[in-house]
Parts: sequence; C-alpha cells; structure tokens
Amino acid sequence: MKILVVVPKYEPDIEKTGAPYFLPLGLMYVSSYLKQKGFDVQNLNLNHYTDNKLRTVLQEQPFDAICTGGLFTEIKPIMTVIQTTRDVRPHAKIILGGALASGDPEFALEKVGPDFLVLGEGEATLAHLLGTLRDGLDLKEVKGIAYLKDGTMFKTCGRELISDLDSHPWPDYEGFEYRHHLDHHYEKDSCFETVMDPAKRRIANIITSRNCVAKCTFCYRLMTGGHRVRTIENVMKEVKFLMDEYGVNEINLIDEMFANDKQRIYDFCEGIKPLNVRWQCQLRCGVIDENVLAAMKDAGCRYISYGFESASKEVLKSMKKGLHPTQIDNVIRWTLKAGITIQGNYIFGDPAETLGTMEETLRFRRRFPALNLGMFMIIPYPGTVLYHDLKAKGRFENLYDFYINPSSVFQGRPLNMTKLSEDDFDYMCKKVWHEGIVSVAYTKILGSKHLDKMTSLVSYKCPHCLEMHKDIPITFSGNDAETRFCKKCLQRVHIKKSSVYFDLYAKLREFYHYAIVTPVLIHPKVYKTCNPLINLFKGTGKIGKLIKLCLKTSRPKVVPKFQTTALELQGELVASKA
Repeated sequence: MKILVVVPKYEPDIEKTGAPYFLPLGLMYVSSYLKQKGFDVQNLNLNHYTDNKLRTVLQEQPFDAICTGGLFTEIKPIMTVIQTTRDVRPHAKIILGGALASGDPEFALEKVGPDFLVLGEGEATLAHLLGTLRDGLDLKEVKGIAYLKDGTMFKTCGRELISDLDSHPWPDYEGFEYRHHLDHHYEKDSCFETVMDPAKRRIANIITSRNCVAKCTFCYRLMTGGHRVRTIENVMKEVKFLMDEYGVNEINLIDEMFANDKQRIYDFCEGIKPLNVRWQCQLRCGVIDENVLAAMKDAGCRYISYGFESASKEVLKSMKKGLHPTQIDNVIRWTLKAGITIQGNYIFGDPAETLGTMEETLRFRRRFPALNLGMFMIIPYPGTVLYHDLKAKGRFENLYDFYINPSSVFQGRPLNMTKLSEDDFDYMCKKVWHEGIVSVAYTKILGSKHLDKMTSLVSYKCPHCLEMHKDIPITFSGNDAETRFCKKCLQRVHIKKSSVYFDLYAKLREFYHYAIVTPVLIHPKVYKTCNPLINLFKGTGKIGKLIKLCLKTSRPKVVPKFQTTALELQGELVASKA
C-alpha cells in the first residue's frame, strides 16, 4: 500500500516569494510514526513547488491513500489537495486529520469531501485505519475515525490518548524538506537586527507536551484529557539534533501549554542552558513568578507569549480562563523586570462582554502603551464551546462561508455573541480596531541620516529602559511604522514613519485617526450620530471614494523629514543621556 502524506500549499507563488509559513508538526509526527510501523510512505510539501506538482506526482505513482490535514483556516488549500486527488486518482482513499477534521466532523465530511476523518491524536489511529483498508477488515473496529455511510456520518468511539509521549518518534524533518524550509521559508524579520542578524536566524518549532489543563470557551482543543508531557531528556535530545543537523539557533515551544507547574520550567531551564540557544514559549499567567522568570532569562528565554484575553473579571470568568486581572498586571511587570519580550493579546466579544467590560480592558491596556499587546474581536473557531453553542442556536447563516472567511480581526464585522444591540456591537468593533491603532506608543526619534528614498539610519531611545540606539538601519517601504527590539531589555520599540520622513498622506491618516475617529468613538451616542463622518473620510460612499482617490494620486514621494550630521547626533545623544 503506497501512501502519500501531503502538506497543502498555503499561499500562491510561495515557492517564488519564500513567504514564511508554519510547517505542520502534526503531519510530520504522523509521517514518522507510519514509517516506524513499516508503511510505504512518501512525503510532499507543496509549499516548495509550483502549483502543478501534486498533479504530476499523482500521475507518476499509483498511490492508494492520500493523507493531509490542518486548521480550519486552511480549508481552501486542503480542498485543492482533495479535488486534485479526485481528478487524477479517483480510487485513492483520501484521509483528513487535524483541527479541520476534529472541530466539526459532520461539516468536514460533507463540505470538504475526504473519504475518512482521523479524529484527535492521529498517529495510532491513522496506522490502524491504513492497516484495516489494506487488509480489508471491518472499519467499525478502528477507534477515532468518521466517514459517510449511505449519506450519514458514522463515527467510531474515541481512541485512548498516548500516555508515553517519549515512545513516539520525533517529527519527520527530512521527509518534508526541513532544511529547505529553514533556508527559504522562515521570516527573516528585520525587527530583530538590533539584537541579532536576522539572516542568520534559524528557528525551530517543537512540541514538548500535548493538551492543556484549561478549558477556555474560545480555544479549540484537538483532544480532551489531561496535560501530558515529554521528559526533559527527550526534548533536549531533539533540540541537540536540530542544532547539529540543521544549524538551528533558536527554539520556539509551540505547546498549547508549555508547563503547568514551576518545577517543569526549572527542569527545562536546567536542561537547555548548557546548549546556549535562544528560546521562546507560551505560558499561562498563573504558573510563574519573579524567580521563575529570572531562571528563564538566565537559561536563554527571550520571548514569552501570554493569553491575557481580558482585564474584566466577569469576562474572564465567562471564558473559563481561570485568571484574575491582578495576575496579568503582576506578570507584565515581572516579565519587564526580567528583560524578556512580552507578547499578549486581548480578545473582545465574549457573550459576557458589555461596553463597560470593554472599557475596563481598554483602560488596563493603556497602562502599558509601549507594549505590543494585540486587540482583536473574538472568533468562534470550529470545535470550541462558542462554536457549538452558536451552531446549535442556528446562528451561522452559511457555515461554509464562515470557514472561508470567519471575519477579519481588524475592521471586519464578526458574529455578535453578546447581549448588545447590533449598533452597540458595531461600536465595539470599531472602538477595538481603532484603539489598536492609536494606543501604540511610538518612540522619540533623536536623529536620522537619510540613505535613500525609503531607508535611513535612525537613532532613538527605548521607551522601556531608556537605552540609546544609534544608527539603526530602517526601511519603511509601504508601512506607516516599523518595529525593532531593544538590545538591552528586548522589548519592542515602535518607530513611526512620519517621524523620519515627511509624507502628506501619512499625516492625513494620522489626522483622520486622532482628530476625527477618536472624538467620534468617545461614546456610543456620539458614534451613532457622527458615524457618517467616519465613512466619508474612510473612503466609503461616492464623496469618500473621490477624496481617497485624490489623496492617493497626489501622494508625493517621501523625503527625509530631517537629517543630522554625526557631530550633531552625538551631541543630541549626550544631551539626552544627561
């Protein structure tokens, strides 16, 4: 039985642009497990090839089973894999796994169109299913699958979760051209250039545990059950392998929850410190304190992503977050003190959200203006508690359209799950989007030396620790702002384009956001009355579109706002230090 495990192509022309993408560890784990069990497996990462690659491979080899999977946001490229397979190899069995399969099996079977779904943890289930298909045995004996039988979904009972994660092989790195992925498809983000050479950055995503102890209503969990971890020894062997084999110099722990107790964090720090490698992770606020953060920094941790979600006790309780706003405040201050980069998000629109709770969170967010704390409207991802509640109530008018475009997280209009009126909810969406723009604290520019139309050597002071940064090369391109990391405290520093270059269009945008939108959004009643003014300057309606067109066509080439000589710059730096 010949099996092809396919990573779908996430973006058009990705092989030409080298655009960054996450290589799915789920498919990589499945592939290595099947190979360990003796299956004849071939791998194909479509992101490294032109669009007709899958068709060519299917025409050249008679595969019996095509296996793919991913998140529900990847439904389009996954459906392309399935449709191409149906066209070229109509008799091949198509097996789908991952969140798209497990989140809503009935939808996945009917709309996405595979022959079988692998639900939950995929390794043992897929191996059992393939063996059953090969030997012509009864499919009902395979735990953890779903398929259509006479037009009706048949789902078998769930499979027991893997208890010993160390017993399973590491991801199939070589099978999916991991070296090529690191060489061409990982973002060489220029914002790191103040602390490291972005071109030399080689970061590997690894998983040290599975599942999460929390039961947040907005979060999709592929599996139920407890938090299971790999031993630190097993993890360190994989880290060393990646460093030696692929030149990896940074580790990103993408566990749903890296640790549920402080001792595991201490043990991990003890294991990774001798390797002298940078690393980052995701953590819950309740599991750390100042001592833990100090140990993490000492062991090479440079970046922590937190799920803050809200600063309202009522909303956090509704989300089943198991968190208090005081804990969020402490964690932010402790992490700043430790000198570790903070990443965090707030999400608005939970069923318990009100305009009052929204303002609570916005006020809390404004206390840390220099931090990169994102603000988005909540999306009821398939498989979450929110999703199933909304589906049971018939709130999705077209479920397929929701999968294709669940809503923009910025100016889009997500589903109203609150008790607010549609007008008030529309106000909330606009307020959150706008606050994400105007609440960013930009650093003060001390001087700049113009190199070309878009690039300057910029000198500035970190708003967090007041460290001076001299002659940092920044190319603004089409962005209104750029970000760099402070070489001392490792926090983000936001640099506004209009502080370096004169740009009439950028100035008008600033005027629009600060002088027009901000006063309009000060209160729901003001917004309801003055909303047409926003639409006019936003470029909607006949007059608004005309204004937008005139501004764009008359947009001048950017010119340096000011330039300083080396002597003047040095004088300003000395004065600012004093």
